[in-house]
Amino acid sequence: MRNNAETGFLRSMVGKVIRVYKAGPESRNGKVLAVNNNILVLETEKDGIIYYNLEHIKSVCEESNKISGSAERSTDTSGSYEEIESLSDILQGLKNKFVRVDRGGPESRTGRLLGVGEDYFVINTKEDGVLYYQTSHVKSINEDTSVQEEMKGGTAYITGSNMGELLRSLQHRWIKINRGGPEALEGVVSASTDEYITMIVNKEVYYISRFHVRNFSYKEAEAAQQESDQTQGQNSSQNQGSQQQGESQSQQSQQKSSRQYTRYANRYVRRSASRYGNRYASRYGNRSNRSRRMPTNSRQNRMGNRPIFSSTVRKDHRQRASQVTRSSRPIKSTTVVSRQRARRV
Repeated sequence: MRNNAETGFLRSMVGKVIRVYKAGPESRNGKVLAVNNNILVLETEKDGIIYYNLEHIKSVCEESNKISGSAERSTDTSGSYEEIESLSDILQGLKNKFVRVDRGGPESRTGRLLGVGEDYFVINTKEDGVLYYQTSHVKSINEDTSVQEEMKGGTAYITGSNMGELLRSLQHRWIKINRGGPEALEGVVSASTDEYITMIVNKEVYYISRFHVRNFSYKEAEAAQQESDQTQGQNSSQNQGSQQQGESQSQQSQQKSSRQYTRYANRYVRRSASRYGNRYASRYGNRSNRSRRMPTNSRQNRMGNRPIFSSTVRKDHRQRASQVTRSSRPIKSTTVVSRQRARRV
């Protein structure tokens, strides 16, 4: 919503109750107090007066059930916002006050407003210290009267006429661009121009468009070195802990696998012994008394009731039969034997 037609449409809604944005963290219901070239002033019950950037407003919804109630309200307050032309003018009146940038999301912060430039402003936050915002990327801002605590430290900050001059003064310093999301980076500024920033991040060179830098914070070399040492120490301790955990897990897995192998091997031996050993013993018997083995019931059933003997038993049976037959033959007399011998002579 940048052209005059859209701005004129919103100006016709001054004094009415609307909902800015259909849904999301930036969505609020309230009465429109004023609409200028770049901002919309909305009076809400929850956050008080909110200043919305018209460049980021995607939709508005008129609350039809509250139009009659809003018409009874006085609209004289709109005259105090007629002289405001941009969000920077509003920020000038909020210096040294606690403000809330955006309603939600990773870039939303609350802090004391320290300074205002042409296209940026500086706040002192509890989470990140001194934080520089590019004004064009701010969706909404309001005075946060619920915060009254004193911010300790971080009041010293770098000044400049615009964002480009600020970034050029931070060359060879450690900065963090954006608070969250995939485009957040943290590294050392190598160079800065009006179009892009050159950063060294983990031995890699990044070229970042200056227009898409929503906010940034910088650290001194000593603080950055201390933080990097702390992070490296934490990472090394985590790596050592993970290595020890991995070794213990590998030992446990090896012991478990050996126990499983032993269990499966014993089971296989028992099963094979019960399956093949019993069958062998029932069919052939022991080696010591194999010659004296009697036929099994299974073989008797297959061959009938006829007894089946082994080869050794059959051989013994034949030898005994031959002895019986030789002993049963009649013995010749000596005279007959002598006559036979005489004939041969």
